[in-house]
Amino acid sequence: EKLLIFPNPVSDKLFIQSIDESGSVSIIDFTGKIILENLKTDRAKNGIEMNQFSPGIYLVRLTSDSGESSYHKFVLVH
Repeated sequence: EKLLIFPNPVSDKLFIQSIDESGSVSIIDFTGKIILENLKTDRAKNGIEMNQFSPGIYLVRLTSDSGESSYHKFVLVH
């Protein structure tokens, strides 16, 4: 699964690009709490505002239509 997350570290807007345009994206904080769920990948490529969330380490979970998930780490700084 090809996934591009940038910039990393991020301070305001996170961009996510995937070759699987039909999948969905969730963002999970370091405690395991899902802070954004089921965002369509075609919408995530336009950027996700991150400045409302606390600085720290987060995971992006990409879920394909077939149910397969992959996880990718990024850092949020302010």
